[in-house]
Amino acid sequence: MTGWQRFAEADWAGARDAFAAALSASPGDPSALDGLGQSLWWLGERDAGIDRRREAYAEYSRRGSTRDAGRIAVYLAGECRIDGRDAEAAGWMARARRLLAGCEPCAELGWLAVEEAKRARDRGSAETHARAALALAHAIADPDIECMALAQLGRALVASGRVDEGMGLMDEAMTVALGGESSDPLACGDACCTTLVVCDGLADLGRASQWCEAVVEFTERRRFFPVQSWCRSIFGAVLIRAGEWARAEAVLTEALARRVDRRRGAGRVLPLATLADLRVRQGRLEEAARLLSGLEDEPVARSALVRLHLARGETTMAAALVGQDDLALRAEVALASGDPTATTECAARLAEVASATAREDLAAEAQLLRGLAMSALLDLEEACGGSRPSSSPTRRRGRGWRSRASKPTPALPSRSPPRAPPATRSRRSAPRRARTRPARSCARSAWPGGPRRAASATSSPRVRWRFCG
Repeated sequence: MTGWQRFAEADWAGARDAFAAALSASPGDPSALDGLGQSLWWLGERDAGIDRRREAYAEYSRRGSTRDAGRIAVYLAGECRIDGRDAEAAGWMARARRLLAGCEPCAELGWLAVEEAKRARDRGSAETHARAALALAHAIADPDIECMALAQLGRALVASGRVDEGMGLMDEAMTVALGGESSDPLACGDACCTTLVVCDGLADLGRASQWCEAVVEFTERRRFFPVQSWCRSIFGAVLIRAGEWARAEAVLTEALARRVDRRRGAGRVLPLATLADLRVRQGRLEEAARLLSGLEDEPVARSALVRLHLARGETTMAAALVGQDDLALRAEVALASGDPTATTECAARLAEVASATAREDLAAEAQLLRGLAMSALLDLEEACGGSRPSSSPTRRRGRGWRSRASKPTPALPSRSPPRAPPATRSRRSAPRRARTRPARSCARSAWPGGPRRAASATSSPRVRWRFCG
């Protein structure tokens, strides 16, 4: 059997040996170099695989095979993009555009359009390029390009808030990729990875779980070794959000036993960070800390690290690590730091995102955070008898009042409420029916300690994290 025949059967080791033999017989053969590079990639030898494909590109260019050279240039641009080497990626894309300019409709132009969609800086441009790729796929009847284009178009529509329309396209993409129409393993893998990324952010956890499970099974059956660990990590994250913790633990444990793809989630970092996140939710903080040891500088581990610091009451560390774009986590940090006004602001922005993307789960989370912040503000008014805190109050740029003498206490883990000032303690100890809430705007109050009712609303990890993606 030839190398390409073995490759089509996902016999990566057999294909590698066959292509190596072909190169011994005909040194510099670009097709054999290309096949050897792809086989090595699927065996998990990514760097060696990229090197062989780069050599194939050079040979195709020297021999005037511009379409083949353009196809590999697109591939190399994608690898550089994934690694964060933007300048190199831009150079390879420029080369690919030049090599493929003026070509008749062909698969190479489809790969180029798909890569343009991935690189797009806004959703509108991503949708435009994805639609161009889909139109070309239909024109040349190429299911490999079609499944990737459908997935990219679905992703762009979901990101724009057109969730039903976008997920319909994602469903179709997965049918093409998993149903046997697509034959290129890289195209199948691309569509699967795109779908898992979208599923990880879906409010429809049942649908997300079904597709994740289907993809994991497909990668097993087709021996897609490099992506198996990454796919299981995403699946585990979806199961955590769905509250299926025992199943998530089994999936993540299996992910750590698999061969990893260094380019996705920094190899073992993603499954380690996801399992650590689960351990924090379970209250097993020492285990979470061990899993996260050495991952302090890894972006994919940041959320788990922030939640671990919050659970330990280390709000300063949590605030230093939390990202500006993670509105839900920023709101949690603000609440734990004793700043309900900032919590309300983050919750309002999170609600806007939920509305724009049709994410009911984010809307529910924003409502929960807003309620916890309001509870904290009202608690302070009760404690102060309806007036501002008397210990040197300071106005924080119109964002509420806060005492200089107060020290924030974390909301999690749950703890006793801050004691009221002596002048108001007798009032707080009176029966609730004998009290009336001061008729004063909550917006002009702040809260010097942890939220009194936060513990009751978040004491169960399952309840708390059900709203946190």
